[in-house]
Amino acid sequence: MTLRDYLREMEAEGRLIHVDEPLSPRYEIPYVIKKHDGEGPILFDDVEGFDGKVVANVCYSRESISASLGVTRDRLHEHLHHALNNPSPCRTEDGPVMEVVGNLSLHEVPVLTHYDEEQGPYITSAVVYAKNPDGAGGNVSYHRMDVLDNNRLSICIQPGHLSRYVEQTRESGGETLDISISIGVHPAVMLAGALHPPFNVSEFDVANTLLDGGLKLCECPHVDAFAPSDTELVLEARIMVNEEALEGPYVCVTGTRKESKPQPVVEIVGSMHREDYLYQGLLAASREHRLLEGIPNEVKVWERIRDLGAAVKGVNMTPSGSSWLHCVASFEKTDEEDPRNVLMAMFDAQPALKHAVVVDSDIDPYDTYDVEWALATRFQGDKDLIIIPNSYASRLDPSSDTENRLGCKAGFDATRPPGKTEETFEKGIIPISNRVNKYLRALR
Repeated sequence: MTLRDYLREMEAEGRLIHVDEPLSPRYEIPYVIKKHDGEGPILFDDVEGFDGKVVANVCYSRESISASLGVTRDRLHEHLHHALNNPSPCRTEDGPVMEVVGNLSLHEVPVLTHYDEEQGPYITSAVVYAKNPDGAGGNVSYHRMDVLDNNRLSICIQPGHLSRYVEQTRESGGETLDISISIGVHPAVMLAGALHPPFNVSEFDVANTLLDGGLKLCECPHVDAFAPSDTELVLEARIMVNEEALEGPYVCVTGTRKESKPQPVVEIVGSMHREDYLYQGLLAASREHRLLEGIPNEVKVWERIRDLGAAVKGVNMTPSGSSWLHCVASFEKTDEEDPRNVLMAMFDAQPALKHAVVVDSDIDPYDTYDVEWALATRFQGDKDLIIIPNSYASRLDPSSDTENRLGCKAGFDATRPPGKTEETFEKGIIPISNRVNKYLRALR
């Protein structure tokens, strides 16, 4: 299963949006991406100044991501948890990405310039692979990369597996770390690259489980790295572990602007791509960005609640809460202490969380209307609110004390209160007849 297979499915379902108007990668394409945010994948057929096409909004909804993995929305977390705990090694085999092997200039690639006052064009959708310097496993992850010139990038590396690889390389006296930069992959590979498996487990192997053993890797000819054989475009590169350049300013997942800072330099030393490769864009702070940021943390929250013995219906790092600061969990309450325990487990599983809401299993956590209804009818601020002052706060929350990483967390228990019958909180139901069912089926 490849990105092209997925786009063909979207086309067959009438969900693929074609834009035939000639548009520039500088602001124009990103503006249209934002205009169609959450509506469906977009294919830009006429990119001004470039021969190839640009695709974006690939992971545009929770439902589309789930469908691409062959599961329902409500089974997504369980499915990802299984893949994380049962990675399967990928086969090595050449593929379409090796149709053209050479050394592509970054100026030949339609890298998007997204927001005003950012540094310039930067790569957002790529999954970066690096071998573990110790020889066990490898890491696949996302990193924003600013284009510095025709063959150099700056790469934003947050604390994690790749940062450990870079530090290990530096401490051992090495000057470079080989990487592959894969642009244009199936949603399963995109999502796997955002997950958090153990240190020596490659996210490619997690993606292979998600794709039922269908992910093949090829060896890069210019660097010691692997890349998916069906990728659209691979940039072969080396991280210069002792050289830095300013990266940013940039717009982060909350939609606010963050300052520039020194980050390692990446040198492009080769490339592979399909003859008619699609460049994949990903707009910062879009629904796609927030889903890829939030779903991996939902899995951690889902697992932590499940470990309490609670039956979890769903977990939603809400897009309107930037899929980073707000979370809703729906579960089956069996004891009056359950809501508080679940709220504290949520904060523990995702430390950046600012506001957490728990609801009963009859509430759809992915429906903000339903969640607000629960807050309106089942929550009392003097009894059901937990306040945790002077606690850890994400630097992405501009209202917090960003210098000291301190803020205030709040937990909302919007489950049915004790002492009242369940019927008090039940919604009215309109009976449905066979004739109405027939009418509704005809509308589909």
